Amino acid sequence: MPIRRLKGLDEERFVQDTVAFFERQLNGKTLEITNVTSDDFDLGIKHPTLFTARLHQLRPHFDCYALVRNPLSVFLSWRDSGMPIASGKSGAIETLHPDFAERLAATTDVVDRQIALVDFFFSQYRDHIPGNVIKYEDVIATGERELARIAVAAATLDEPLSSRNRRAISEDPEAVRIAETLLQSDNACWDFYRREDVERLLA
Repeated sequence: MPIRRLKGLDEERFVQDTVAFFERQLNGKTLEITNVTSDDFDLGIKHPTLFTARLHQLRPHFDCYALVRNPLSVFLSWRDSGMPIASGKSGAIETLHPDFAERLAATTDVVDRQIALVDFFFSQYRDHIPGNVIKYEDVIATGERELARIAVAAATLDEPLSSRNRRAISEDPEAVRIAETLLQSDNACWDFYRREDVERLLA
């Protein structure tokens, strides 16, 4: 989730809070970000859990964007990621959103927990940055030119890309069950994708 252009953020407090969180979550490691007051500053985050969890605080001060992907592909990529989210857990979200943590704690099935996490992610984007959501599939289809919405220089790109959305479907014996569970859910991901998009991956 790239974030850019400072808008009166209490920078010192934000940095203190963020560093304190990272120290708790990453075994003492800290994240140092400098020059954030520059008009030319752009920050691109590949793994956006913490920033999604704090999106309601970031949005008043930054232009924020989210890069999303077909939810079934997201599920299947999580399963072999080796990260806590593979077990339906997220320290950042559970720490910063206690009510949601209670929802996860009451859910024992891993797939149901992951569906709840997908719902959380997409609901944050829907509620806070509905016009700043970029689809992975559009990035692939345009040779990355879709990223010009964030960085103007991307308008000249024409990269030969291919989608990896179906990579794990034939390899994962649980793919169909996961897809069926997802399709039956009332999930915020359906504000950005159609159920047909998931069904098409299974075809």
